[in-house]
Amino acid sequence: MVEPHSEKISHFSAQAREPAGMLCEYLLAAGACDETAVMYGLDRQDNLRSKGYDPLIGMLLLDADAITKKDLAQALKLQDIDRLANSAIFYSLPKSVITDIHSKSARLTFDSSEIVFRQKEGSDYVYVILLGTVSLSHKPEKGKEIDLAVHRAGEVFGEMSLLTESPRFVTARAMEKTSILAVPKSVFLNLYREYPQASQAAIRKWFNASW
Repeated sequence: MVEPHSEKISHFSAQAREPAGMLCEYLLAAGACDETAVMYGLDRQDNLRSKGYDPLIGMLLLDADAITKKDLAQALKLQDIDRLANSAIFYSLPKSVITDIHSKSARLTFDSSEIVFRQKEGSDYVYVILLGTVSLSHKPEKGKEIDLAVHRAGEVFGEMSLLTESPRFVTARAMEKTSILAVPKSVFLNLYREYPQASQAAIRKWFNASW
């Protein structure tokens, strides 16, 4: 049975490009359509790509009335929860906790070169990349900006500023069309008090970072 629609992920039209096969798997898992509809959508997508277009599979299925907006939102929700569950920090948590974190977080979309947060800003969220790529850079008081790291889908960034209660050390910038789950500070800190293994995972991630 498809779960109730979540308004937090209803902005599907602004999603970053999703590999068609993966999104179709979530549409099938959500009971949104059958394999015949999926094959139609994939064939239609290949046809349009051969003509120089690059349409989203979800939008093609919507246009064909094979799925509804609610179906597509539900498929994205399942996908996002899986990516949250497989991220470096949250992987050890029960699925029910992952689902609760997702329900209290916001799905954001950034264009290429758009700033997620700037160096020295306050820290209110931890970010999980759902689709796309984010670069982290630091600008010393004197000298040029230094590229420190690149994060991709399934990776977490921004957590250490929350844990240390300090301003952002880096600037985070989308390198392409990117979708991110923003987990509020209160949710993140409560999680760390209740599940020490998540805190340990964050500390290991910090010490293993190349910068």
